[in-house]
Amino acid sequence: MAPGTYTGDSSGYRTDDRPDHRGVDIAANYGTPIYAPADGFFVHVGINDDPGGFGSWLWIDAQQEWGLDFVVGHMPPSSLVNPDTGKPWRTNDTVRAGQQIAVVGSEGSSSGPHLHFETWGPPGRSGGPDRDPNKTWLKDAVDPRQAPKLQAAQSLIGQILLDYSAGVPSAEQIKAAGYAGAVRYVSDPRATWMQGKPLRKAEADDLRAHGLVVVSNYQFGKADTADWKGGAAQGYKDAERGQQLHTEAGGPDTAPIYVSIDACPSEQEWNTQCRPYLLAWQERLGKERMGIYCNYPCIDWAIRDGIGTYFWMHNWDEGHSGGQVHPAAHLHQFEIDKQSVGGVGVDRNRILREDFGQWDVTAPSAAVQQYSERWMALKRLGSLTRQSGFDTVAEVIIGETLRRRYNREEAIACLSTAIQESGLRPDAQGGGGAWHGIYQQDGSYPGRDDPNENIRVFLDRLDEKRCSAGASSDIWKNIFWLQQRPGETSADDAYNDPDARRDYLDEIRSRRTKAGEMFERFAGAPEGGKEMPYTGDPVWLEEVLRQALGDRLVVHDGWQDRGTGCGENGSSSMGPIWGVMIHHTGNVNEKWEVIRDGVMQPGGWLPGPLSQGLITSDGKFHLVAIGPCNHAGPGCYPGIPDGCGNTRLIGFECAWQPGAHYPGNETWPPAQINTMRDASAAVLTKLGYDDASHVIGHKEWAGAENPLGINKQGKPDPGDMDMKWFRGEVKKAMLGMFDQFGKLTTQVEEPKKAEPTDHILLQEIWEQLLGPDGKGWPQLDGRTLVDAVAEVLKRADGDQTVTPSLAAAAEPGSATPLASRSRRTPARKKTATRSRKPSGAASMQGT
Repeated sequence: MAPGTYTGDSSGYRTDDRPDHRGVDIAANYGTPIYAPADGFFVHVGINDDPGGFGSWLWIDAQQEWGLDFVVGHMPPSSLVNPDTGKPWRTNDTVRAGQQIAVVGSEGSSSGPHLHFETWGPPGRSGGPDRDPNKTWLKDAVDPRQAPKLQAAQSLIGQILLDYSAGVPSAEQIKAAGYAGAVRYVSDPRATWMQGKPLRKAEADDLRAHGLVVVSNYQFGKADTADWKGGAAQGYKDAERGQQLHTEAGGPDTAPIYVSIDACPSEQEWNTQCRPYLLAWQERLGKERMGIYCNYPCIDWAIRDGIGTYFWMHNWDEGHSGGQVHPAAHLHQFEIDKQSVGGVGVDRNRILREDFGQWDVTAPSAAVQQYSERWMALKRLGSLTRQSGFDTVAEVIIGETLRRRYNREEAIACLSTAIQESGLRPDAQGGGGAWHGIYQQDGSYPGRDDPNENIRVFLDRLDEKRCSAGASSDIWKNIFWLQQRPGETSADDAYNDPDARRDYLDEIRSRRTKAGEMFERFAGAPEGGKEMPYTGDPVWLEEVLRQALGDRLVVHDGWQDRGTGCGENGSSSMGPIWGVMIHHTGNVNEKWEVIRDGVMQPGGWLPGPLSQGLITSDGKFHLVAIGPCNHAGPGCYPGIPDGCGNTRLIGFECAWQPGAHYPGNETWPPAQINTMRDASAAVLTKLGYDDASHVIGHKEWAGAENPLGINKQGKPDPGDMDMKWFRGEVKKAMLGMFDQFGKLTTQVEEPKKAEPTDHILLQEIWEQLLGPDGKGWPQLDGRTLVDAVAEVLKRADGDQTVTPSLAAAAEPGSATPLASRSRRTPARKKTATRSRKPSGAASMQGT
């Protein structure tokens, strides 16, 4: 409520006399306007459905922005109306902060007019904790009509640009009509038409002064006189003229120019005319400034031929696109000459990317900036099979939505829908076999049984809905439109259709929490919000290690050219490098040649390189490879895509065999530990990290110590080493502590010898009396010490019956050994040894 319209808190949160009162009551007069406290959507619109409580009430989900749900109650049902439309609020309607949502009343169980107000923490009113509104929201409350929004630049995605040439509407008229700006021609007019050309500086300045965006486009001829029909020669000429007009209008020398292929050329025409024409333009502008106005097939050919960075798609393609918007498009011209502004006919274009070639590129929203390029690090369409699991399918959906420049909420909505539809099972079938695959598609989807096509076509068709005139600003409603009522003309018509199954919207939203968790796992920013700073092979590895290790580094010929060749997304190189993985070889005398060339394992030959380097017991680091290595194998870890350890982690194999089998039970050699520590610290520092969390053990990637509880391979390495302790030593090295205090050496603590317990002492006495395992002593012909002494005493007493038995001591088996007697042997307990963690097979990934 606005300041001055209420009288104060009339009943507090969980007071002594009302411990179950989960909100606060704020007294106000009947009819006082109630405003939405934040952006969100209605989870529930209750019209007289709680007569013993709220009466009529509203529940708003604002988890996305504020991590809170809001509940308001006791309003007159007639006031639950959207003032912008005059229609009653409905469940799943979006609401803006400061928008009037109702008025104060005294419905339900109420003693007088007031507003009941609740706040709920994640995941919301269903499953989350209630919180004191005075502490979580009202403490620093402002006028709700001026409620704070997310602190980010307003996204232009989804907004509409005009293009026009018959005349020039004013910037004021364009803005008043609700458009974001204009694509304007930097080309000359024809003799009798297109008199709105070219863009002049006064017009451009007026547009920019009104906060509207400007985009440059070149087209002089059309149809039989199309510019592109002149080939390369015409391209060079047009490029000079276009650049001149762009500059005269005030266009920045960094801004792109869209060059027009305003037709539906054949592939032969593309190859022989369009391609040479565009290459001439690209030679003048540079690829980074090259834009193309064309249809769907031409975008495919341009990408194939390495032409252009920006694509403005038109629909003149003779049905080639199937009504779909190309995923690489930055702008989409969805309507031609059906509207006018200021008396001038205009075409309309939907903005699909934050950077679509506008003159003044503003900083993208925080969400778009954070996630814009993270798709390159994820698995892509084409990698799925019908046997692919939940995590893999989720990763591909997230990657593909981010590639198409979906924001966080849009990506989560698409994943949430897939989880609800199929549980991310590529082979799922529903409706008695009528619906197939991840998005449960009907027979109108010809590739629905291929999980890659299932996802691709779902997103293609969703893109078309999102970019059409009937699109909603709510991604969930657009999905509802596509999945439930695709034949309707708009998302609102689809949802409001009397026959629509509106519960579907609640169903797909119900998986949002899980989808959000998966999004953060695969696309969330690394610690501190940093992006991984290095992608590709670490060409800097020798330099970094030399500085840290000095003569401890041994560089072997050919390391700069060596790797498995199995990189990410079809490349032969490393992906974004996340950190370091520590291994043991299982052989204290391991040779660097084995790490370079490969090793025979029970499952067959594992080709090298097996890691980027081998650290031997003398503290030498043998550098053998630069590219992906066969060191990690199947596994997972927070912040790293599943199965990408070979391409995201630099591997250090360490010549060591764990266990208590050495004479004296040696620990890791200090020289070896120091090199492991210093090399790890050097690499992490190079990667830009300020802590040691990015060095992990193989056992944490694919063993019992995996923090996600997923043991992919049962790996134990590095054995005899606590990785938390090791990370602590690496952290000290990163802080320079070992340099600061001279030649300080990391010491592996030797466990103290355990004092024998009473049980152990009794067991040793028992073995001395009865022999090993209670079977008698072999030196006494299988007799116990007591039996042997008894024999000797009898002989001393002159009993000759024992003489043969004693004489036969050198002939085993001549007398009945004690082991053959009936004896209940006490259970043995393992004797005390040095404190070690269990260890097992060697670390190579193929075991």
